[in-house]
Amino acid sequence: MNNRGQIAIIALFALSIFAVVGGSVIHQIIFEQRKAALEEKSKQAYYAADSGIEKALLEIIDNNNDNYQGEYAVGSAEVNVSTSAQAGGSNYVLPFELYAGQNIFLNLKEYSSSTNKLRVCWNKMRGSLITMYFYRSSGNVRVSTNVINATSPNVSGTGVLVAAKGINECGVDGDVYYSDLVLPAGEPDYLVVWPAYEGGVRLAFGGQGGGVMPSQGTIISSSGVVKEGNDNVKREVNYFVSKVDNNELNYPPNYLLVPIYAVGGVSY
Repeated sequence: MNNRGQIAIIALFALSIFAVVGGSVIHQIIFEQRKAALEEKSKQAYYAADSGIEKALLEIIDNNNDNYQGEYAVGSAEVNVSTSAQAGGSNYVLPFELYAGQNIFLNLKEYSSSTNKLRVCWNKMRGSLITMYFYRSSGNVRVSTNVINATSPNVSGTGVLVAAKGINECGVDGDVYYSDLVLPAGEPDYLVVWPAYEGGVRLAFGGQGGGVMPSQGTIISSSGVVKEGNDNVKREVNYFVSKVDNNELNYPPNYLLVPIYAVGGVSY
């Protein structure tokens, strides 16, 4: 009788273990299936959003329509796409942050300043900026390169500038660091800017001496949404195209940016 009781207890214990393990396995299988389904829907949403970028590009490039808005379906995905021109003006605040190694091109065609200066602003105390200013003089493309430091560097030399600290400069609220670039005489083309040492740098630019910056291009924003059960899987894609008001802005090729390394190292 005692043996039968022990066997029953062992059997119940084994069954409980099998139930727990089996439940865990089933839960894991369901989780993996759910994960795979979400990943597949995420891919569908991404490709749908990417199709919105292509559609808007055709409108901008072929039809000169930089104010395109559209909603449509791609298979089971719903796509919403819109464009917004990045207008110029006396101040221009970059609509996104930059990280070390990334760069932006600032369109300066037709920029005119009575003082031949352009103010560059950013928000990180230990950040430095590397700039290359492209301009035309006597029929040639020329480049002026500078390094700007928020604090005094341990090294100095030609092209190494120290910024000042100000408040509400370049259209940015609060504390910023800024430096006025002296633009060599000639016809302005572009300014290329790289942040160094710091990530998440917010850049802004301010016209000096009555200078007004031209339009900078058009940002396309596209989202794709696919349903998975009761959930919506959404992916967003943003794209910048250098064309505004029927004017295509052709930026310098990358090989022209090689002289940036001639500036030398800067340390603190």
